Amino acid sequence: MEAADAATGMKAEQASELVNQLLEKYEKEIENAPPGKRYQECYDLKMRRPLEDYARLYDDIKEELVKMGIPFE
Repeated sequence: MEAADAATGMKAEQASELVNQLLEKYEKEIENAPPGKRYQECYDLKMRRPLEDYARLYDDIKEELVKMGIPFE
């Protein structure tokens, strides 16, 4: 959701280029993509915060998206 909000102000050409970069990176893996995790496997439900591994993954991906041009605030 944060990435979608950040990309809202991008021009269409910028967004298209970003989508193309992401597609180039992940398209070949789509057929064999891992199934993902359930919400309960990513968050500490009692403390209402992401688990350490998930928080680290989130930070890494966010940093990669910033380098690709998404203007997070």
